[in-house]
Amino acid sequence: MIGFRSGMLTVIRRSKTIHKRAMWVCLCDCGKEHVVMGKYLRSFEVKSCGCLNRCPCNPKDKIKHGHTVGGVWSPTYRTWVSMISRCLCPNSSCYYKYGAKGIVICDRWLTFKNFLEDMGERPIGKTIDRIDNSKGYDPSNCRWATAREQVINRTVTRWITLNGETLYLSAWSEKLCISSGTLYSRLKRHPPGVALTPLKGVAFRKFNGSMK
Repeated sequence: MIGFRSGMLTVIRRSKTIHKRAMWVCLCDCGKEHVVMGKYLRSFEVKSCGCLNRCPCNPKDKIKHGHTVGGVWSPTYRTWVSMISRCLCPNSSCYYKYGAKGIVICDRWLTFKNFLEDMGERPIGKTIDRIDNSKGYDPSNCRWATAREQVINRTVTRWITLNGETLYLSAWSEKLCISSGTLYSRLKRHPPGVALTPLKGVAFRKFNGSMK
């Protein structure tokens, strides 16, 4: 059993026997040791030292802030839970991109009430965005942003400068009436001065939808 994993628990040594059942000392991903009966580990019934049940990302937690109706979370609370989950819960599918990379949440925002006071209700069509993607979640580094604004803010967004004007790829696409796919393909073969040549005549009318 040593080395066996059940959720966030890793068996590290044998403990005593109770009622002819072997007990095992496990190390939880949160850093705490926890003694569990072997059969509960093998059946994956016990997956943490208890921290998983106390974690805000667990939907069984009681919500006392009025941001749930009929068991359904409000968009604002759902955003906060997702933030907590990807930064603090190793079992989260997104943890490797956030918590595992050192993206942290300020102590104040570990309480939903404080998060709500600082950020306000989540606007329709927007989600939380970190202004500086190398830093964590705190009032000075977060905003509500549209999907478009977040794409612009991504570190992988390609910015192109021509004649002193710098725009991201999709913005050049709109400005020049060139589809993003065509523009991307052009930029792989030509410098910006050639690739960013507006379409003219028949090609423009086809792109603009004026020809059938």
